[in-house]
Amino acid sequence: MRKMTIQQGIKNIVNKGFPNETYSIIVIHDKTEVSYGMENDVNFQYCKEHNIPLLDLKRTGGAIVYFAGNVSWADVRPNNTPNYKNQDVEFLFALTKYLKEKGLNATFENNDIMVDGYKVASGCSINIPPNFERTFSSAQICINCDLDTIKNICLKPMTKTPKGLSEYGITTEEIEKFVRNYFTNN
Repeated sequence: MRKMTIQQGIKNIVNKGFPNETYSIIVIHDKTEVSYGMENDVNFQYCKEHNIPLLDLKRTGGAIVYFAGNVSWADVRPNNTPNYKNQDVEFLFALTKYLKEKGLNATFENNDIMVDGYKVASGCSINIPPNFERTFSSAQICINCDLDTIKNICLKPMTKTPKGLSEYGITTEEIEKFVRNYFTNN
């Protein structure tokens, strides 16, 4: 698993059309930044006024606001093998179990992990054209969260309120170790 910034990941992976190699990357966010896709559901003026980097991932789905200390990962691998598993789903199941073992009221709902009704992590996956025989999976784990900043950036109505795992005593270092261990073993 290679450590990169989200900008490096976009430059080396997304902008190159998801090269054929199998890879996994981890991102430890060092500042507030926003990724968005085709919906353009972002207050671009607010981000400009507050020097918040905007990253066009050329994807479907809503904007994602990352805060310093949050952890993200991305993985691309063939999906046409007998032992293939969707990494975002498998990872989120494993992280939910881990959070429960730590005494948190964690549940896995659709592509999100909820703790006490708050969204603390989310994942996604897409099969990559043209032959759809490889899958890009990703997850973002919220360690730190500023709800007011999210409300100022995201134009799409919020359906699940996010919360940082730091409010439950979980650290960036702990989640980074969990992610690395997960990918070492899977």
